[in-house]
Amino acid sequence: MGKVIKQLPEALDSCSQHAFAKLIRNNFPDECLSAIGALVREAATIEHNYSHLEWLKAHLKDFTKALKRVRYACPALAD
Repeated sequence: MGKVIKQLPEALDSCSQHAFAKLIRNNFPDECLSAIGALVREAATIEHNYSHLEWLKAHLKDFTKALKRVRYACPALAD
């Protein structure tokens, strides 16, 4: 997901959406994009193991950490 967001400003520039492209560039730095990618990977892993309650209880902390990392790394998503 982080890779998609990283390529989005170029696509927006090609559609003459320069203001929106600039907004994304300013509010989603590389650290933020990396954090989003990690969160998506954690969510995919949870989705794969959703029926295993013991696994979910053991790995909830990993998902919580990934979510907090996104919150602190992404200025646009901080509030």
